[in-house]
Formats: sequence, C-alpha cells, structure tokens
Amino acid sequence: MKRIVILLLALTLTTGCAADPAAAHGGKSDSTMWKKPPAFTVRVGENQGQAALGTYSWTWPNGNGTDSGVEADGLHPLDMVDHVTPLPLGDERSATLTFELDGLALDQLTVRRWALSCAGDPAKYESDFELLPFTMDGGTIAIELPDGSGGVFEVHAYFTGESHGDGYYAFWMEPQAPKDIG
Repeated sequence: MKRIVILLLALTLTTGCAADPAAAHGGKSDSTMWKKPPAFTVRVGENQGQAALGTYSWTWPNGNGTDSGVEADGLHPLDMVDHVTPLPLGDERSATLTFELDGLALDQLTVRRWALSCAGDPAKYESDFELLPFTMDGGTIAIELPDGSGGVFEVHAYFTGESHGDGYYAFWMEPQAPKDIG
C-alpha cells in the first residue's frame, strides 16, 4: 500500500511540474516555440506597463507534421479595468507599444479606444469607441492620442511565423490631476 501511495505522489508531483512549460517562459515552450501571443509593453512618457492579454487564438507545429492550437476567451477590455493597473497619462499625447516578437512577425493591427466612462458597461462594447491611427515599425507601434482624457484601449494583433495567430490585449490610461502650484 505504501508503494502505491508513494508512486501516486511521485506521479502527481511530476505531472504538476510539467503542466504548462510555456507559462514559465513568457508563452514559449522549452523548444522555443510560441504557445500564445507575445506580450507587449506600453510606454507613455516615463511611465510603462504591460498590456493584459485577453482572448486569443494560436497555432504551433508539433514537429511531426501536425499542429496544436488553443482558443482562449478573455474579458472584454471594458471589463478589465479592475484587473489592470492604469498608466498615468500626464501631458503626453502619444504612446509606444513594444512587442517581444522573437521569431514572430506582426502582420496586422487595430487599436480601439473607449472613454473611461464606458468601463464596465456591456452596452458600449460595440459602440462608443474610436479606431486610432498608428505607425508600425517591426514590433514597435506608435499611437497618437486624441486628447488628454485617457481611456480604455484594445489592441487586436495578428502574428505570422512558424507559430501564428491573433490576440486581443487591453490597457488603460487615466489623466493626472493638475499639480497644485501653491
């Protein structure tokens, strides 16, 4: 009986340690194959933070002529504001997004912005947003912000490479209160 318990315990520990090697390496497995879309950093002036990955669809080769894939569902950006730290906007009118591509190519991108007042309102999901213009240079994206009011942002990015797919990301910026010059 002791042997069976020890065997089951060893099997459980081994399985638990190997459950998701990609999670420990930023989306890449030990064989350097992306298993989910890459992360990106948002920089506004001197402030920076990570965007939150939401819904994504990803495919990667197994090395034997077959592919594996995952379809993951996440919160809508308007529902993520309680789960993501806001970036202070300050006087900035532009933001820089930098993807960690490492072997992937960023193929297409869209950027949506909702006013902060839309946060948490499902009726605003498919309305009350604006598409923002941007410039793209490899994995670096520059976004011009229309005003100093901040907002909730969604980036929908398509990637190509041996691993490929698309992902929705969210981040938000809030305006800073004017400094008291007293």
